[in-house]
Amino acid sequence: LALIARADSFVYPTKLLLMPALALAALVALGKAANARAGALLLLAIALSWLGDGAGLFFPFLADELPAMLLCFGLAHLAYIVLFQRDLARRPIPRWTLAYTVWWVGMIVLLWPHLGALAIAVAAYGLVLGGTAASAARGSRITATGGAFFLGIERRADHLRPLAGTAADHRVLDPRHRQRIDERPGEQPLQPRI
Repeated sequence: LALIARADSFVYPTKLLLMPALALAALVALGKAANARAGALLLLAIALSWLGDGAGLFFPFLADELPAMLLCFGLAHLAYIVLFQRDLARRPIPRWTLAYTVWWVGMIVLLWPHLGALAIAVAAYGLVLGGTAASAARGSRITATGGAFFLGIERRADHLRPLAGTAADHRVLDPRHRQRIDERPGEQPLQPRI
């Protein structure tokens, strides 16, 4: 709602409330009937996603939070993969999930020339995103659809698309960075060259 209302000052704080709300909902939904290991993996993945969402807040000592975001989100997806492969699997991975390989190759072809030092990290992150979607297909139709939908709308890829020419230019896409850059004396704000 903050995005729709263009209330930029509320976007980041409300974003940081999403994962704790999801964790609370998961705890309520899981109750006592859930597999303890599966519940722990789910809560771990949610906690890692929260750290990724709040990397700028939780890792203020880093000059650039993108590597921390990639690490936290990547570890969250590894937890989801283990959850889907070990605890929620009902069938083998369907053949149609090979489409996720095509997605990954396309992403790499499109982004690689612009990634610089982040190339390997982004390639690995893309693998775990695709792996999460493919692993979700081992579960129910709902998890398979959710995995495909997630991969199709994954917004984190937006700040991995540094089309302005350098890996650091992802900062343009986050208004928090634009403000911080504008406040540095003598430094010009980054402008996208799309």
